[in-house]
Amino acid sequence: MITLDLVPVIEGLYGQFEGSVIRVLESAKPLNGTKWLMIPVTAKAALDNVKQLLILKTGVHRKPFAPATPKREASPRRYLKQRIE
Repeated sequence: MITLDLVPVIEGLYGQFEGSVIRVLESAKPLNGTKWLMIPVTAKAALDNVKQLLILKTGVHRKPFAPATPKREASPRRYLKQRIE
């Protein structure tokens, strides 16, 4: 599934895609702002194309990772015990 805002980006990359993947992209009908793609992966080239599409899809909406926070002890009693010692 891809969102319609990615369609122009993907169309710009048609030269890198296999013919069967291009046919699926062109024949997919828009539904609620998305296109559902049923891409048959029968060759390594098609698999590489699917990986490219997944990278495009996740890269657009990816949020930066939050900084790591220290974990607190599960038991408040242990936490207080450590603070007293």
